[in-house]
Amino acid sequence: MFLQGYSFYKKYFLLFCISLAVLLICWNHTLFLDPFTTVMTGKDIKQGDSHRNEVEYIRNNTVTYSSNSNNGMTRGKRFVYLVNAKTRTEVTGLKADKDRDVFWLTFKVGDKTGNVNAPNSTWSSGRNMILDYAIEQAKKRGDGGYLYYIFLDNDVILQNRSEPHVNWKPWSEMKADPYERFEDFLLEFEPAVGYGRYAEPYRQHHELDKPTNIGWDFDACFNAFHRDTLSFLLPYETSMDNSSWYNAPWIMKQLISMLYNTHRLQCNSVYVINEARHMQKKKSGTEYKDKQNFQTPRNYLLHALQPMTQTNPLIKNHLKDAILKGNRISQLQIRYAPGVGQKKGKTSYIVTDKFISKFWNKNHAFVKGRLKARAKVADLVKLEENEKTEFVPEPVYSLPNFKLSLTPPK
Repeated sequence: MFLQGYSFYKKYFLLFCISLAVLLICWNHTLFLDPFTTVMTGKDIKQGDSHRNEVEYIRNNTVTYSSNSNNGMTRGKRFVYLVNAKTRTEVTGLKADKDRDVFWLTFKVGDKTGNVNAPNSTWSSGRNMILDYAIEQAKKRGDGGYLYYIFLDNDVILQNRSEPHVNWKPWSEMKADPYERFEDFLLEFEPAVGYGRYAEPYRQHHELDKPTNIGWDFDACFNAFHRDTLSFLLPYETSMDNSSWYNAPWIMKQLISMLYNTHRLQCNSVYVINEARHMQKKKSGTEYKDKQNFQTPRNYLLHALQPMTQTNPLIKNHLKDAILKGNRISQLQIRYAPGVGQKKGKTSYIVTDKFISKFWNKNHAFVKGRLKARAKVADLVKLEENEKTEFVPEPVYSLPNFKLSLTPPK
């Protein structure tokens, strides 16, 4: 009788243990294996609120995105800063550390303080040369290299901003160092191109009721490019530097509009100051060509695009609609971009050969230059492997009755 009772209790005790184990596994899965990430909408959290209120807000006011981060490829340093300067000097607040490298191109004749010396370089060719140097260093690592290539002028100063809604996590968890905060922003949102606020209120479009927004025009003095944009977006176009150094960044911004419209994100909690502007550079004797007429680069870019997509049947190449029509810098300022900024999620930033053949004229000098640069990074960004993943540009320009708006909607 005793043995029968013992067997009875033993059987139910075993079932209880199994049930408890299943519950623990499910609970653990919920905590650690959730395949989604969240981003704050940026409303109603004010600096100084209690941590409990912030956590409660985040729980109730989030937008959910699938997580498909590609930064797992990189095991070493994830950020590389690429600086152009007459000679190597200190950039306020920026130093190499365990997660970042800082490389320099100097253009003073005979200067040996940097990693590359290029006395005859222009604004864009200098950036391309130091980019090439960084890519070679990345190749040696064998782990995919840096996640972000960050171009900056040597006179740049970063400052934190703390309006109530520009944080994407509780303020107590926001980085105090502006460079670390910007890097944290890049890891959180994974934009194709990331940048900070600049020259407010007249230059860049900003929406300070949220952590980030997109805009048509943003200054090129501090821009971060995701590794996968090496597949076509970079390097800078240098063929028209002889007429104006504005042409290269102008073309770059048009490409970003075509390829990564809602993935060009401004970090609204970091502000960029660029002290030595163009007029000061002119006065210092630096040859800085700043003619403002973009008809020539516009025509150059338009002719690099196929008039009709190379499909069956042929359809209009809507990438042409992404190119701005204004001729001067003043016409590019504070322009509302269609769409809403997004995290990377499952989006592929790698431009495929199939996409290039469909939309671009491979016999055009501009495209030939991209293809040549693309070959250098084929292994770095795993082009052949990712050719199976279709690259889809922003569809906003192909919507019926699309009309570019120069001001935000009311």
